[in-house]
Amino acid sequence: MRLATHDRSRTMMQAAAEALWPYTGELFETMPSMPRRSQRIGFESAALREPWLAYLEDVFQEATLTLPSAKAWMQSAAGKAATPSN
Repeated sequence: MRLATHDRSRTMMQAAAEALWPYTGELFETMPSMPRRSQRIGFESAALREPWLAYLEDVFQEATLTLPSAKAWMQSAAGKAATPSN
């Protein structure tokens, strides 16, 4: 029974990660007001994307989950769809 519970939990976590993944791109977007803010705090949020992805790779691997593609479609905070290469 324990294995079945683990499989169900893993399936639910994977589905949640895939459903929420498109919104994570907004974390690293530069908004019109951001240049002034980034000057005050000393870094651009976009600079955190690669270290964040590396950390998530480790977390997902340990949890035996598949990290969604970093090149996947992302929702944009500006209201338009984007890929990380846009």
